[in-house]
Amino acid sequence: MTNCLIAMDVGGTTIHAAVVRDNKIIERTIKTYDARANKNKDNIISNLMFIIKDQLFIVKKELKNEGCSNFTLSGVVMGFPGPFDYENGISYIIKLNKFDAIYGVNIKEELMKLIEYDSRVRNYFGETICIAFGNDATLFAFGEGFFGQGKMYSRYMCLTLGTGCGSAFINNGKQVRGEYGVPKTGEIFNEPFEYGIIDDYFSTRGLLNLALGKKINVSNVHELAILAKSDIKSQAQEVFNLFGEKLGKILSKYVHTFQPDVIIFGGGISKSFELFRETLEKEIDPIKTPVKVSVRPLYSTFIGATQLL
Repeated sequence: MTNCLIAMDVGGTTIHAAVVRDNKIIERTIKTYDARANKNKDNIISNLMFIIKDQLFIVKKELKNEGCSNFTLSGVVMGFPGPFDYENGISYIIKLNKFDAIYGVNIKEELMKLIEYDSRVRNYFGETICIAFGNDATLFAFGEGFFGQGKMYSRYMCLTLGTGCGSAFINNGKQVRGEYGVPKTGEIFNEPFEYGIIDDYFSTRGLLNLALGKKINVSNVHELAILAKSDIKSQAQEVFNLFGEKLGKILSKYVHTFQPDVIIFGGGISKSFELFRETLEKEIDPIKTPVKVSVRPLYSTFIGATQLL
């Protein structure tokens, strides 16, 4: 009997999902959903349940086309940004207008109730319903080590720049926490920086705040990148230059203490990496510690999810 898992990459705007079988993604199951992150608690939880049901429907159809009529679901793995209690499945994201309504809610318990109530879904699981949660950056990092930019390295640092600043430090396939200058949580988002924490500066809101400081009013990073690409001497490019410089200073600290073989970027802001590469690399030695951007970040997160089951 075929054994599958549903992997979900939960973001503030969209949720990407796919079914993984034998460490391989079933391509036709890859789908993007509205996160509905600014809705109420019931709406957010119901949306997660809908995604699980939809993925089951899609994979059932795909496997049937392959001549496979029976399959079991080993579990559901969700990559969530922090702050989050991953062991218990409780979100502590607040004041971002993203998932505020599920602050302190045990998402795992809420979903398990819905699954138990729906026999059509429950029957695909084994004796127990397994729902696991992991930091989205950590799942991404594990996946990069399997087939991405970290495949040729034993020691690397991953940074996902988007709604927030996610991070993971990997050494010989294991996540590093509380060693080599790495915080006990393995995450740097809440480490002090300037007048706040790292997450305040190296995230979408941080980049857009830098733009406002230059009197550039844009609604997203993509718009800012278009302005910068249209004129390399523009104020928009100056914003990316400053972003890269500040980020480089942060990374230089971990290059010194953790000594990664490579630094790998993911997340939406990494699509504009070339706009801040130069100033970032001035703060570190790119020959000693190369900086790379993930080629297939979403695939890495999906494959990384298999490590939690």
